[in-house]
Amino acid sequence: MPFSPFKLLFALASFSLYYFLKMDIKEKSRIQQKGNNPLLASDKTVPSESNFVYGFLLSVQKILNLPFPFLNQNRDKFFVSVAFGLFIFCFLLLFQPFGIAQIQFYKTLFVLGYGGITFFIMLLSFHIYPILNTRLDREIWTVKKMFVFILFQFLLIAICNWSYNVSLGSAIINQQHSLIKFVFLTFSVGIIPTLFLILLIERILSHQKGIIATNLTDSLSKKTKIPQKQIIIIGEQKQKLLLELSELICVKAEGNYVEIYRVVNDGVQKYLVRCALKDIKEQLKKFVQIKQCHRSYVINTHHLKKITGNSRNYNLHFNYLYFKIPVSRNYPIEEITID
Repeated sequence: MPFSPFKLLFALASFSLYYFLKMDIKEKSRIQQKGNNPLLASDKTVPSESNFVYGFLLSVQKILNLPFPFLNQNRDKFFVSVAFGLFIFCFLLLFQPFGIAQIQFYKTLFVLGYGGITFFIMLLSFHIYPILNTRLDREIWTVKKMFVFILFQFLLIAICNWSYNVSLGSAIINQQHSLIKFVFLTFSVGIIPTLFLILLIERILSHQKGIIATNLTDSLSKKTKIPQKQIIIIGEQKQKLLLELSELICVKAEGNYVEIYRVVNDGVQKYLVRCALKDIKEQLKKFVQIKQCHRSYVINTHHLKKITGNSRNYNLHFNYLYFKIPVSRNYPIEEITID
């Protein structure tokens, strides 16, 4: 039975789905451990695990909505474009689908044209899209958006490759395909490097951010001692909370309220105050140790003990807290860790 390249596609797609679902299972396990803690327990109900279809679709949706960085470095854009073009060239030359096997002369040069078109379309779109979309750096770029963006690139590549095939290939290839079929065939081949691209970027960025997080963690030991100052947090309805600056760990937004985490006798106490997070930040803005790292969190860097990172974001680990706090891409991690 002859080998079909589409069997390879199915195998790689299955592996990639397994990889992302495995990541999601780890995340669910972490959330369940968090939920077992009475301080962080939520009254939201979780769908039954027996509903496999619902759970599967929920996992896929969560994976697609994960933050995913857009390629900003010119070196990365060039590397990805070359990798895609080279893959298309090698794939077509190796398996010779679409009537390429019929070509008697200049086969390699003809196939190189497909790879060249792929390279130039991808490189051009990587550079033009940020110019057309000036909000790109401020928006949350997700796995789904990255996937759709690359599929849009494939559509352009398919149209250009079809034009190339019709104009130059008609004289040397007897079998011609319609534009619709060419789009389908281009998507079928292109999906393989797309899956590898997402996995590769995931690995590379996790490694890079891990190194940065380690270096920032090492610098935490050089922090100066926090001054002994009393602070007063004022909420609505004349609510007041008096505490030392060194006792405050973080403030978390919860709807119309904020949760204030405070060190008390080598433990943690949580206070609920009716107030907006932006008002808390305004009240504490004179203290350099108080930083906002996320739209839902204001932190005291004095209690920051470790920083970890993955391909999507950084996470802050604090003394006395059993949960980690995410860092939004709107707040540079270097500014947060500097007093």
